[in-house]
Amino acid sequence: MAKTVEQIKDLEPADGMQGIKGLFFEICTSFINLPSERIDSVINKKLRRMGEFWNFDAMVLAELSDDGKKMQNRHFYIASGVDRSPAAIKAGHMPWLMAQLYGGATVTFNRLPNELPEDATEDKAFFLERGIQSIFALPFKIGETIRGGLIVLSFQQGCSWPKPLFKELGYISEVFASAMDRKRAAERIAEVGRFERLLSIISATYINLPPQDVDKTMRRDLGRLGKLLDADRCILYLPDESGLKFKPYQHSGWWPEKDHDTVMRMNAWLEKTEGVYDNFNYLYNKWRRGQHFQWTQRDKLPEAGERMKQIHLKLGTKSHLSVPISVVGKTIGALTICDNRRYRSWPEKLVPRLRIFGEVFANALTRKQSEESLYKAFSEIKQLEKQIKADYICLREEIQLEHNFKEIVGNSNILKNILHKVEQVAPTDATVLILGETGTGKELIARALHNASRRSNRPLIKLNCASLAQSLIESELFGHEKGAFTGADSRRVGRFELANGATLLLDEIGEIPLELQPKLLRVLQDGEYERVGGSKTLKTNARIIAATNRDLKQEVDKGRFRSDLYYRLNTFPISIPPLRDRSEDIPPLVKWFVDKFSKKIGRSFSRISQKSMRQLMHYSFPGNIRELKNMIERAVITNIEGKLRIEVPAGQNRLPNGGLTMQEMNREYILNVLRDTRWTIEGPNGAAKLLGLKPSTLRNRMGKLEIRRPVFVPPLPGTS
Repeated sequence: MAKTVEQIKDLEPADGMQGIKGLFFEICTSFINLPSERIDSVINKKLRRMGEFWNFDAMVLAELSDDGKKMQNRHFYIASGVDRSPAAIKAGHMPWLMAQLYGGATVTFNRLPNELPEDATEDKAFFLERGIQSIFALPFKIGETIRGGLIVLSFQQGCSWPKPLFKELGYISEVFASAMDRKRAAERIAEVGRFERLLSIISATYINLPPQDVDKTMRRDLGRLGKLLDADRCILYLPDESGLKFKPYQHSGWWPEKDHDTVMRMNAWLEKTEGVYDNFNYLYNKWRRGQHFQWTQRDKLPEAGERMKQIHLKLGTKSHLSVPISVVGKTIGALTICDNRRYRSWPEKLVPRLRIFGEVFANALTRKQSEESLYKAFSEIKQLEKQIKADYICLREEIQLEHNFKEIVGNSNILKNILHKVEQVAPTDATVLILGETGTGKELIARALHNASRRSNRPLIKLNCASLAQSLIESELFGHEKGAFTGADSRRVGRFELANGATLLLDEIGEIPLELQPKLLRVLQDGEYERVGGSKTLKTNARIIAATNRDLKQEVDKGRFRSDLYYRLNTFPISIPPLRDRSEDIPPLVKWFVDKFSKKIGRSFSRISQKSMRQLMHYSFPGNIRELKNMIERAVITNIEGKLRIEVPAGQNRLPNGGLTMQEMNREYILNVLRDTRWTIEGPNGAAKLLGLKPSTLRNRMGKLEIRRPVFVPPLPGTS
């Protein structure tokens, strides 16, 4: 049973360290120059010293919470002979008593629970359940502010609490209050220091941080903030595309290892469940109004947040604090901290600190977005510069290249039918396959298609597949990366990349190697390809026109051309008949070429020999329009002004049944030119020049047509 003051013998020894005064002196001196981190342990020791001195059963030292709304247990003393647990005696179970202390009243009851007023029902139940028979409680202050209370409990019946005891315990409790306040101040200073240090570190991190590293760094820093606050999750929300809702942009968690699996399940549920964040409109509205929001228990969420409560119940969230982030008065996001392990309150002083962290993240994101926009604009400018440069090169090549025509010449019904087809298909993006013998004007029809298309503002990109070694065709088509093969000293842009948004003419498509055809088919079907030596998939939107003098169906039957590629190319075929099948186009063509070369050389011809015209009309023209052009050019060079006589090769008149096959006519035509030039391939008077081919292309065709230079070549007339 607790002793009364009258029962205490206040002995005063010579050293002055005995009795109540000695105890008070001992407690006071124990806190002088005491480090703040040791204050709690010393208070616990002195509570035990007091309990043993007065023979108390139990003591509780309660402290007012940071928000000033409730008393919280801070220190306990339970006598060794008392069978009670400190955790069983909580200030929260004595709301009436705590309210009295908060109001500054001293409370004593010698016989509990009978002496309690009727409105102290929760306190009565608690005292009855714990077997508490009497109680003495007094508030303690710092200045004029109530900071907490000292509560003495007795499990003995009929204990009395004399008034002198109030005074002595009041002095001691104020000593405890001063020490606790000093500890709290030190903790606040340390807490502010931790916040300031982390804020300084995080702020400095984003100075000159590359945009591509911002997101990764932000996830790390959200985790550091969560660890500082001992929160399970830190989430940065940003508006979605509609601007009406918010969605997590970055999040990071810090939690004990034992809770790791729970958090992983929560993350998985969030990722696979659609529409989760559509349930948070109540919260979003607060953010848009610039209001922070917190709750310490799910059940206390308002009715307007019922859908949000159900989501948090699923997630296991127990406490939440979110702070909107504003820039120039506009809410651009929110910073949220959550706790899944425990119910906890978040002090109001945390709100402005979180705003500062949020602004740091917002500024980093703003700078990232600005730099990404600048980089995108710069990339677009570079791409445009690259495209203009490529277009310039192509246009320059076109200007330098000697074209057969400035316009399509002829009056035949066959030609009119071809032009009608061109008019039909040109406005579309359909793939066109142009078929015809060498020299029939396939490239001219391709150019007419391009000029009549929606892509006519871009150049026509061309590639002659027969003019390149097979090993180089892939690089020309798709480009290559630096170091892709020996001699690849820099990245090269391929024709498909150059033709993005334009038209690509693949001349002599039948010469494409069989092993390269699947890659070409992929581009035609999906618009996707990779550079040689590269792994990045590129896209192109090139309109494809293919041309060939081969019978591709026959090539498919022989296994030299893929059937799927053939059918993909053959979407819209245009067949150009040879010149011998449209002889009515020969006179206007002759006139056109004569005018062209006469102006070029500076000569004037009044008429064309009728004999020459008859010979031209009956000539089979194995080289078609190209051969006619070369004949006229030679005639203009060799004739004097006036009447133009044209030398027409003998032995190549058209036969009733078509005569030679296309391949045979090509072979004969090339052989005739080679014989005329004494088998000279290169040079201004060489066969390649007269045929309008590159020397490498001519050699390639000679090999395919099995044309071989004879052992003996007759010398030019007049030479020995």
